[in-house]
Amino acid sequence: MKRGNLVKVFIFLFLFPLFSYAQNNFQIEKKKEHYGIRDGKKWRVRPKYDQIIQVSVECYILQKDDHYGLYYHDPIERYDFYGNDVYKLIRPIYTGLNKPVNGVFSMSDETGLFALYDAQGKRASDFVFKEIKHHPTHTFCKNRMDQWALYSGSLYYSYFLADSIFPLDNSTLAFIGRQQDGGYNSMAVVYKNGKVISNLDYNPDFGKKKTWIQRGKTFAIADENAYFSEIWYIGLETLPNGNYLVQTSSKEYGILNADMDPVLPTMYSDFKVLPNGNYLLRKTGGGFGIFTSELDTIIQPIFHKIVFQGKYILGKQHYYNGDDFYLFNEKGEPLLQDYDLIEEIAPGRYLCQKSDEISYNRTVIKKPKFTIYQCNKGFTDMDLEVKPKLKEGFYRIDKSTTYYYMNKEMTKRSKEFPVGYIQRTGYRKGSWLTVLFKAITVIPLVVDLITGSNPSGAGSYSYEEKVYGEDFQNGLAKITQKNEKGIIKFGLIDTSLKVIIPGTYANFTVYDEFIFAQKTDKWGLVDRQGHVLTNFIYEDYYEPYEGFIIFYTGSYYHLFTSKGEKTKVPAFTSYEYNYNGELVITTKESKKYTVTNDGEFIPLER
Repeated sequence: MKRGNLVKVFIFLFLFPLFSYAQNNFQIEKKKEHYGIRDGKKWRVRPKYDQIIQVSVECYILQKDDHYGLYYHDPIERYDFYGNDVYKLIRPIYTGLNKPVNGVFSMSDETGLFALYDAQGKRASDFVFKEIKHHPTHTFCKNRMDQWALYSGSLYYSYFLADSIFPLDNSTLAFIGRQQDGGYNSMAVVYKNGKVISNLDYNPDFGKKKTWIQRGKTFAIADENAYFSEIWYIGLETLPNGNYLVQTSSKEYGILNADMDPVLPTMYSDFKVLPNGNYLLRKTGGGFGIFTSELDTIIQPIFHKIVFQGKYILGKQHYYNGDDFYLFNEKGEPLLQDYDLIEEIAPGRYLCQKSDEISYNRTVIKKPKFTIYQCNKGFTDMDLEVKPKLKEGFYRIDKSTTYYYMNKEMTKRSKEFPVGYIQRTGYRKGSWLTVLFKAITVIPLVVDLITGSNPSGAGSYSYEEKVYGEDFQNGLAKITQKNEKGIIKFGLIDTSLKVIIPGTYANFTVYDEFIFAQKTDKWGLVDRQGHVLTNFIYEDYYEPYEGFIIFYTGSYYHLFTSKGEKTKVPAFTSYEYNYNGELVITTKESKKYTVTNDGEFIPLER
């Protein structure tokens, strides 16, 4: 085919139908008391009808002798081969007509069943309906099973089948309920603007007063005009005072009053009702706070953590350079503010830390200072140098020159004991930079060489170290006391916080049944009541094993029972334990013996 002929075929098949459609100019004209539809000089519908109602440019309702037909543009076969519009005519066979509302109309036959059409003449599938009610944006149709369906202006089916329609006084909407087991269990709402909200739980108060509307596990508020709130809540709980706790889809809590008006905005990520009826809240992206049930602020929501301790409340704020602690009473009144640490050590008693900033060599150093605060009484001890630690149910409270012990409940305390001082020796590393500096200045170096000093600055130095008592161990604690010469010695106190062994010893090692004690530089054994069990003549001792104690003195070992009784085993120069865990000794005569649990010694067979 020639190129020119191809162009002609393209114009005929594609451009001509568009041109032809654009040139349609239908007019309803009257001729001799009857109406028809003319397209220019051509009658599309001959003038033989009593009335013609134009629904749209593509659809016309034809009336003749109380019967109705339809002339419409075929939605399936729109154009013929030559590009002409394809219109179809339905003869006036319908006996009833519901005039178009928002482009949708219906016609009924002699059986009383209705067919539903849109503005283009498209029929709502092949369904016929027993009853039809037109809404400004939708149409309600009752099928042969007496169920109502909902169609939009374009005949979109809602798939929500209802048993009844309840028109409300408010003309902006309609109400649909689905019936089951003698009652309604779901509903849908259609607004004048075309918005449809379906799958709602049935609520007989809807449209009558402000009420909750539920859809599955979500909730919204509908007022007396049946308008929904913009927020759908995923959680709803009635609080003891009648208010409502709500939660949004973003997991944020808020509170509505009994009238469903917001009294606390949905801006809290955590919510908890406390035993006293107050609320513990955490602001989204912020901190915890406490409010009364009337939403009066007790503690501002600025704390990283809040801990309830009886009648008192501990709050902690977190900053990049540390934490700040606060203590409140149950009314939210601050008792302690801006501390580095507040820690409960007993009911109503708190250990507090606040550091002093000291400038040293252009550097700011924080020196911690500890105090003990007792609620309703104030601070009981000030300026503690060391943080008290709980050991075996007792605290050791260290002050600047004294210390004492208290039980966990802080209802009982010991007397105060003096802090001891021990001379220690340290060694300072030298620096050849110091030598270089002295060499440059000459004179200090000459002085060092004459006096015999170390030019590098290295050497030993003396300093004093504070000595406190020790924490409880095995029910006893080592304490310091001054003897009649004012020299610090060690004694022991028990859990009654009374001194059972006065400060007459240089050192102790406490075990469950006995105590290794040292006088001057020699060791011996005493019981837990302070009674001396052995002489203080031994240079060293070794860990007890299987009920035996080994002392060492004068190049020999000596075996004692845990009661301080010397066994029949002779002095020995060395010992070991065999694979059975038995003690094997070697005497000064180089003889080996196995020691039984009864303290008997048996020659070891070679």
